[in-house]
Amino acid sequence: MRTHLYHITISLILLLTISIFACSPKENTEKEVSFPAKKSVAGISGKTIKTKETIPPQEKTNESNVDKSMQALENIQLDVTNSQTFLAMNANKEGVNTTASGLQYRVLTQGNGSKPNSNSVVQVHYRGTFPNGEEFDSSYKRGEPANFAVTRVIKGWTEGLLLMNEGSKYELVIPSNLAYGSRGAGNVIPPNQVLKFEIELLNANFK
Repeated sequence: MRTHLYHITISLILLLTISIFACSPKENTEKEVSFPAKKSVAGISGKTIKTKETIPPQEKTNESNVDKSMQALENIQLDVTNSQTFLAMNANKEGVNTTASGLQYRVLTQGNGSKPNSNSVVQVHYRGTFPNGEEFDSSYKRGEPANFAVTRVIKGWTEGLLLMNEGSKYELVIPSNLAYGSRGAGNVIPPNQVLKFEIELLNANFK
């Protein structure tokens, strides 16, 4: 008798459990796919976004890079044009000589000492300026001359030094291809920059 009542009780519990489960609301397992409400995507805010109405960020980046490249190219062309104009004008000045490489020089003081050779280390005083007269370097301001190996300087310097006698002072106007070229030199010398130097050769064979 007890066993029979036990089975009836178990059956009632199972029926009640099934009934409760059947009456429970079904959980919605589907999730809406959308951008967060305050998320900004490609410059447009909102809960949803239409792809065809936006420019992907990568395309914007590419457009920006193209603009920067075009601006850089225009700047280079302008620098080259300005340099060529300056060189052409300077070449026509009295006393200016132009070598086959394009180096321009003018003798300010002609010395009568010995000349350096490609193995020489020279001692010089110098002043470097841009074509507009802005100074970027000067041994005079530092208060002491500089020593250079003739072949360890920019090409325009090497060529100019080999023309000079000890005691001479020359003005050199150096095209960018004989100076620092399209790369420039750090934050001091811009790309494609013509440079102007006054060089005084104090010792043609310092070492």
